[in-house]
Amino acid sequence: MNSQKVAPWKSILSNAMASSNSSKKEPIIGSLATVSSDGAPKVRSVVCRGFVGEDGLVATKSKEILSSNILAFSSHLQSPKISQIKNNPKAEILFWFPKTAQQFRISGVIDIFKFGESSPVLNLINVTDALYSPQNLDSGIDKPSAETENPILFDSQQLCTSSLEAHSEGLKKWFGGPPPGEALGTTSKSTAEKSNLDNIKANFCLLLLNPTRVDYCDLRSSPNKRIIYELNDVNQWRESNVVP
Repeated sequence: MNSQKVAPWKSILSNAMASSNSSKKEPIIGSLATVSSDGAPKVRSVVCRGFVGEDGLVATKSKEILSSNILAFSSHLQSPKISQIKNNPKAEILFWFPKTAQQFRISGVIDIFKFGESSPVLNLINVTDALYSPQNLDSGIDKPSAETENPILFDSQQLCTSSLEAHSEGLKKWFGGPPPGEALGTTSKSTAEKSNLDNIKANFCLLLLNPTRVDYCDLRSSPNKRIIYELNDVNQWRESNVVP
C-alpha cells in the first residue's frame, strides 16, 4: 500500500487556522455535514481538534514527532450523527475564515474511535499508513516501514486519552451526561454520576476525517483563486485550477 505524504493543501489550511486564531484562545469551528438514514442532509457546527499526531493529538506512545492529513473532532457517542456516520461514513467539513477570506470544503470518510477498542469502529481508516514523520520527510524519507528499527506504532487508546485530556472540565462532564437531543427531565443521573470518569470515557469518541477531496477558494487574491485537490488510488494528490 502506498502511504500518504503531506497534502499540498495542508499548510494552506494550517496557516489559515493560525491566522484566524492568533491568540490560540478561540476554537476552530467548522460545519460538518452528514446524511441521515432517510437521505436528508444534516449539518452542525463542530470544533476541530486538529490533525492527528499534532495539536496534542498524540497517536503513539513513542517520543517520535508525527503528523498526518487526518482531521479530528470529538463527539458524544450517543449523538445522532454517530448513527448517521455508521450508516454512511462519507462526510464534508466546511471552514470559512473571514480574516483571510479563505474557504475550505473538505470531503472524505469518517471513522469512529473510542475507548476500549484498539481498532476503529468502521475499519475505514488506516491511521498507521497515514502518519508520517516531518523529520523523515525533510530528509527525503517518506515514512518508516515495518522493517526499520523504529516503525510507527499507532495507539488508538493513547489518541483518545490525549484528546480527552485536552478538553475542559466542563466539557468532560458533558460527555458523562445523557444523549444530546434527549428531552430535558428524562434522566435522573446526578452531577456526580455525570462526572464519573468511566461514564465520560463510555460516551467519548473521536471522529477522524480522512480527506480525499479538498475544494479551496481564496477570495483575498486578485483575481480570486479556486483549487480542487483530489486523492487518487495510489495516495497522490492532484491539483486542478477551476473558476471560483
